[in-house]
Amino acid sequence: MRGDNLKEWIKKNGAWNKGKKHSEEQKKKLKLAWIKRKEKGLGISWNKNRKFPQYSGENHPMYGKKHSPETIRKIKEARKKQFGEKSANWKGGITPINERIRKSKKYKLWRKEVFERDNYACIWCGFKGNLHADHVKSFALFPKLRLEVDNGRTLCIVCHKKTDTYGNKRKDIPMKTNNRLLKLMKFLPEGVTTI
Repeated sequence: MRGDNLKEWIKKNGAWNKGKKHSEEQKKKLKLAWIKRKEKGLGISWNKNRKFPQYSGENHPMYGKKHSPETIRKIKEARKKQFGEKSANWKGGITPINERIRKSKKYKLWRKEVFERDNYACIWCGFKGNLHADHVKSFALFPKLRLEVDNGRTLCIVCHKKTDTYGNKRKDIPMKTNNRLLKLMKFLPEGVTTI
């Protein structure tokens, strides 16, 4: 059977071994096979339960020593090559602007200020754990208000899910919004959210 057909067959009929138990003889055979694998060193990590006394504590070559200022400078220079365009993982700066904003220090300060203003409690139910800083006017549609404390409110997850702006539940924007629609909405007057 091909993989897809096998998955369908298992969904329909259940796994072939569901509810079956090994006999005592089978259990002994499995145990012996596992012991043999262990003796050969198969299935075990190469460094499991191994200690390296030649490189630990006082035996380590750098124990009690410090890097010279020149070495520290070289390490810093080498680390600079690991970030941004010089990184091996660089993909041309494709991180979406929204993600960059939400990970920025300004955004984190905005969240903290909103939480402090609302005394770290949901403004609708008063719950004091697992809170979200919600935007009253949409993050996507009102870029100028993204970091305004007056545009934020503290909500617990349950209350946040009830809002019409949570996730992709926007009622005034189709689920699959294209970039043209968002660009058009930027030119709409303040307060108008539908075209």
